Amino acid sequence: MADLYNTPELVTWYCMNECPVHGFLPLAVEEKSIQGITLRFLRGFDENVLKTIKEDLIEITEDGIISNEELPRLKAILVKLDNMAEIISEMKIIGEKYIKMV
Repeated sequence: MADLYNTPELVTWYCMNECPVHGFLPLAVEEKSIQGITLRFLRGFDENVLKTIKEDLIEITEDGIISNEELPRLKAILVKLDNMAEIISEMKIIGEKYIKMV
């Protein structure tokens, strides 16, 4: 149906709402504007944001042990990564839709 109606968001909607295996993934389930997605993408993938994530991950994991004191920072990083994954999913949905329109 997603191909037939050129609505790639149906695939992720199914994964989020019906599929017991993938229901926890940070996927986009609706089409959003290309402008808004692009702005969120550029903001979320800013060099400084990525550098901070990288440095924090190195500091947290370099000894191979994640201490109780490091857990809140790791959880914050995982939230950021989930947000980034959702933005990527949104960009893929809108990109696939535009590609199929050509």
